[in-house]
Amino acid sequence: MDFDVIVAGAGPAGCIAARELAGRGFSVGLFEAEGRSRMGQSIIVEVERSCFSRAGIEAPHEAEVAYHPTSSRVFSARKVEAFRWEGVPPLAIRLDRLVRRLVDQAEAVGTRFFDGYRVQRALQEGDRICGALFEHRGNREEVRARLVIDATGFKAALVRSLDPELDFAFRDELSDCVHAANYLHDIDPERAVEAIRSGLQAAEETWVWLGTAGPYSTICSHLSLRKNCAYVLVGQKADYRGPPVEQVAQEHRKAQGYFGKKIVGGRGPIRVTRPLDRLVCNGFLVIGEAARMVTPINGSGVGNALTAARLAAAVATEALSEGEPTAESLWAFARQFQRTEGASLAALDAIRLTVESLTDDQVADLLESGLSGPEDMTNAARGLPLSLSPLTLPRRLRALASHPELIKPLARMAVAVAEIRRLYRKYPATADPQALASWSKQADHLFSPWRLPSLG
Repeated sequence: MDFDVIVAGAGPAGCIAARELAGRGFSVGLFEAEGRSRMGQSIIVEVERSCFSRAGIEAPHEAEVAYHPTSSRVFSARKVEAFRWEGVPPLAIRLDRLVRRLVDQAEAVGTRFFDGYRVQRALQEGDRICGALFEHRGNREEVRARLVIDATGFKAALVRSLDPELDFAFRDELSDCVHAANYLHDIDPERAVEAIRSGLQAAEETWVWLGTAGPYSTICSHLSLRKNCAYVLVGQKADYRGPPVEQVAQEHRKAQGYFGKKIVGGRGPIRVTRPLDRLVCNGFLVIGEAARMVTPINGSGVGNALTAARLAAAVATEALSEGEPTAESLWAFARQFQRTEGASLAALDAIRLTVESLTDDQVADLLESGLSGPEDMTNAARGLPLSLSPLTLPRRLRALASHPELIKPLARMAVAVAEIRRLYRKYPATADPQALASWSKQADHLFSPWRLPSLG
């Protein structure tokens, strides 16, 4: 069982890569650890709307959308309302349903889909990846391909199995991980109306409390009378010493009083750090969360994954057409991603690390004073770093005057963001190991002030 391309992981990134390459005439095997009926996590993900058209995907069907927020209200941990955001909200997508549609689309253009195949490691010959080893129903199967794509999400199963000499330098640090739990329930309509009257929640609005369990943490809640559902998301750092996210979510549901039977939900870890420095080698390419392409400021990864998958497929098409894909022929993917989306994600990581360096009270002051506002949520939803505009500058300056202790960390952040974006826009043009080593050393230096102990 050999292919032109093996794609490990049938999440959004893997499905799009498989669909694009199969549609261009290559033999593609898409391998997923879960069974077909359990594909895709049963969770809600917020996805920036324009990413679907950019990835050439039909807009989500109504059955794939959990609810339609009309606006968002942001509160500090002190329960003070900081601001209201009425921009175009992200779509609240049921990931399992979206993934099943994407698998169907991939199969329709010739992708062969294999469910229940758990990837074990990459197969390597010299400095080339030539396939992958899978476990299926207790048996091990080697599958070979000219190109192997790791889209295994948080597990990053293939890229983490690579020989260290290939220099992917996949580091795992507890300080770069978040534990998140989210649940969608039906509701008790009478109790929901009473909760709205008493001010516990507003209908069709998303309420967000930031800094509730350490500087980088959130509770997100939504109540929809139109869709007859209620939603809660809890996220906090993996190294936070406090009640686990499931307990916090349960306490929120109990306090609100209107949550009924659970529809979907679950918990899991998310890496919220800058992308891997290296994304390709001979016969291999890594995309999506496996490449740490998650927006560090809010943990969202679907939009980045779709963008990366389509770009990767375009570059891989040319590389496969020329012969055996090499690091050099695949490098255009790494270069284009890092100089654009990678630059934004790395800059957002500097912002995330700055927030984490603040005290709980400083985070609350940041929100309540007007230093942070709705335009920052808009940028974060689009995967863009924070920006200043003439309209918001007076408000922010007044806030800084009231909280001078925030000037130093925010000034350092602004300098770091500018330097990081400048460096990422100079990502090596070719697959020169020395050039990449030099670039990575500079990137490590820019992030070193925030570096925390490794998991080991």
